[in-house]
Amino acid sequence: MSFFDFHVHTYYSRDANMVPDRLIRVAQKRGLQGLAVTDHHTIAGGVQAQKACGRSFIVVVGAEIRTDACEVIGLFLTEEISSTDPWIVIDEIQDQGGITVLPHPFRPVFPPAPRRPRGLPKALLTRIDVIEAFNARTTLQANQRALALAATLGRPVLAGSDAHWYREVGRAKTWVAPFASEDDLRRHLVAGRTRIEAPRNTFPQSTPFLALSTLYGRLRQRPQGHHVHHLRHRSPPNT
Repeated sequence: MSFFDFHVHTYYSRDANMVPDRLIRVAQKRGLQGLAVTDHHTIAGGVQAQKACGRSFIVVVGAEIRTDACEVIGLFLTEEISSTDPWIVIDEIQDQGGITVLPHPFRPVFPPAPRRPRGLPKALLTRIDVIEAFNARTTLQANQRALALAATLGRPVLAGSDAHWYREVGRAKTWVAPFASEDDLRRHLVAGRTRIEAPRNTFPQSTPFLALSTLYGRLRQRPQGHHVHHLRHRSPPNT
């Protein structure tokens, strides 16, 4: 039995402050066997975390891309995603052999994006492999709608804490059936051989609090000796 937190940010996201190697130690203490590091618009945090973890812990390299329609997470990435057009983003993820995840689909966008469509484009949803049906930074009602969307589309689900701070790591856990390789893990996620374990909403959802969360991550002093290089194009940060 393996427990994963499939949505975590390191200090390579401008609104987070976690150092990859310490993040792994915290996750292990909380009973996790793996993480998906999904920094905003870069795989750098996941790559660094993967280099820092031992054989007993698994890091899935990912990125959360804020597209013109919605957020899209790519998992099992080996290259940076260069676009913010949702169709191109999905193509880039799949061309790498990655899988697409729709995170917190019913959480209000912060900061607002007035040019976005009010609803999720139906044609786009057909390109999504997995739905994040529980996000610990999202309201109960929004998570319930995400679970209903997954049921309607017949898509598998996973859970993620969306952790930006150490204390949030592991607040959402996904049980994954036994696997022998990264390819097995990928197949289990797409086939729905997963189960969300004991989810609970623990994060205030008011806009002022989210704004303070973002500001905290930006202003938090980076550990000495660590210099963060933000790769490629960046969209405004999203918590």
